Amino acid sequence: MSLFENCEQSSLQHYVIQNHKKQDMVRTGSYNTTNNMSHCNSWMVVADGHGVGNVINVLNTLDWDDTMNNDEPIEYVKTLINSMEQTIRDGSTISIVKISNIGIRMWWIGDSQIRVYKNNEELWRSNNHNGENLKELQKTREKNLETELAWELSVLDNEHITLKPSNYIYHIVDGKKEKLTLTRSLGHNGDVCQETETHFIPFDNKGKWKIIAASDGFWGMTCLYDDGFLKDNDYGAEELCKIASQRWSKKWYYVDPRDKDNTKIVKQEIQGPHGDIGVTVWSGNM
Repeated sequence: MSLFENCEQSSLQHYVIQNHKKQDMVRTGSYNTTNNMSHCNSWMVVADGHGVGNVINVLNTLDWDDTMNNDEPIEYVKTLINSMEQTIRDGSTISIVKISNIGIRMWWIGDSQIRVYKNNEELWRSNNHNGENLKELQKTREKNLETELAWELSVLDNEHITLKPSNYIYHIVDGKKEKLTLTRSLGHNGDVCQETETHFIPFDNKGKWKIIAASDGFWGMTCLYDDGFLKDNDYGAEELCKIASQRWSKKWYYVDPRDKDNTKIVKQEIQGPHGDIGVTVWSGNM
């Protein structure tokens, strides 16, 4: 069977649950090529907006079918956002995936992470551009940007949750400080780092593949023990979104990171707003 015939056994899905900011955006589709291998040529986009909301509104109304026909779609998106009149206190992550008959090309800015699974094993994941990434944090400090300790939710297992240390970064935008958890972002008048990371994974031999690109409202509700359903091709975008949504709403046994003897474990709901959840999934046999 040819590679193209194998590629017809693929699934492409997206799903979103808006809880608080209502600024998650997910899109999927197929793009044109000269060889017309439309089943192979799929694309996925995830954006997680923050702040005023004009940036994510532009991304929401963008013609993504047309945009994804570009060889470097993220550069088109960056140019578009940078042409906006002003984006002070307004920005978004962006993660883009293009699947062809030869492999997977990925671009990203921010922490809407992409993970790739092959034959039921995690093969690769994108680096998060945020205050938890020590290499990213070092780059911001080399620019003499101020940082501040922060705490992020961290799921330990299906019943226990804790807090883990992270950092806020005080970016200088139009001469004033803007406090973000991100080290890179679209928007913010172009004064926050917009350097794109990119990666390519070839379809070098036959196998079962799955790609998940999702916002931090999804990944923040997952843990090491979730690998079983994350890599399972039977779990699509809707199923994954609903798992995360249920976790945002359930009562957890909270483990205080300051309590080394775990003597203060109590069961309670997550305090504060629940994160928006956006998930895209591609799976197939190549």
